[in-house]
Amino acid sequence: MIFTGLILAQIYNPLPTNAYQTLQAIQQFEWSRYFRSLHYWTAQGVVAAILLHTVYLFVAGTGSYPRRLIWWVGVALLATLTMGSYFSGTVLRWDQTGSDALHHYKEILWHLGPLGAFLSESLQGSSPLNLRTYVSHIALFPIILIGLFAIYFFLIRTCDLSTTHLSTMKGDCRKQPTIVILTSVAYYGLLAILAFFVPASLSTPPVGEMGSTKPPWPFLWVYGFENRWGMIATLYASIGLFGLLASVPLIDRGPSRGGLSRKTLLMVGACFGITLVALSVYGSLAPPQIHGHRHVDPHEIHPQDNHRD
Repeated sequence: MIFTGLILAQIYNPLPTNAYQTLQAIQQFEWSRYFRSLHYWTAQGVVAAILLHTVYLFVAGTGSYPRRLIWWVGVALLATLTMGSYFSGTVLRWDQTGSDALHHYKEILWHLGPLGAFLSESLQGSSPLNLRTYVSHIALFPIILIGLFAIYFFLIRTCDLSTTHLSTMKGDCRKQPTIVILTSVAYYGLLAILAFFVPASLSTPPVGEMGSTKPPWPFLWVYGFENRWGMIATLYASIGLFGLLASVPLIDRGPSRGGLSRKTLLMVGACFGITLVALSVYGSLAPPQIHGHRHVDPHEIHPQDNHRD
């Protein structure tokens, strides 16, 4: 991800007036198109892998003592990867999908009061959100991720928690590092091949207003909430999701990996996972809708008036 991102950064221009044109230029050359596709498909693979890893750790019961802190760091990693790196990468596409994602971000910032005003473009002389998103994508979120990964592996190493209940049942734990390395090489090798045959998509250029596009697959589950209660519901739903994940160590407190309480928790977790999948399926099948803003920015509606002033 870092290697392909550094290459793409030599060509990509994050300014709103140039971003889409530079992506079109990237798509014109086979080598740059492949690096963009490799960056895109690796991002899909990373998100899918950490989601599956979260499910595995929940089933294995690694959120209980003494692994609570590790679980919370993992939840922070998942939130940063999806709501930070992946979302900002979607905005940087700056096609209609990226433009709609930025409109969602602006709407949520408007609901956050003074904090949202500080993060938005409302301050005089502030840089465009596209540029800030670009800086966050290539600098801020990677720094946060590296720090969280360092803490995560430090805790695993310090607490000698490199194995779980499920892994010890499978045999010699000394074989695990080799298995993990071989599986990773095969997994990301297949993604590299896929990137060669399936280029990363680039939809129509932005029209400057909300379109009828749907969010990428990691965010499809909130599409139903948005259709029913508006954009702000996506914020509340996301907070609720990560809040529930963070509460797992507080609920799964028993030392035993078996027992009725553990089975009940697994059944509740299975129902929760099925619900998320069902919401994602609904989001993929539901007809696209245009969700308007609750507020009006006069600078965006009549920029010519500001010019005359």
